[in-house]
Amino acid sequence: MDDATRFAAVLLVAGPLIGAALVANPPLIGIWTASREVHLAAVGAHRRGWVLVNVGFGLTTILTSGGLLVLAWAADGAD
Repeated sequence: MDDATRFAAVLLVAGPLIGAALVANPPLIGIWTASREVHLAAVGAHRRGWVLVNVGFGLTTILTSGGLLVLAWAADGAD
């Protein structure tokens, strides 16, 4: 396994793990199925947690996309 593939693997594994750690906020787990009123009340009561949830989604998206780009680049260079 070359360095680029190893780096892609690290990004593809670390991204979801970091995101899961930030998204796993117990007071906000049920927010995805809550009514609008309950959703807004929960976000208002846990603002810092809501910010961390969104940062987690953002980091996961960026790291996973980066890992896929590096993996595609490594596969293209192997041809």
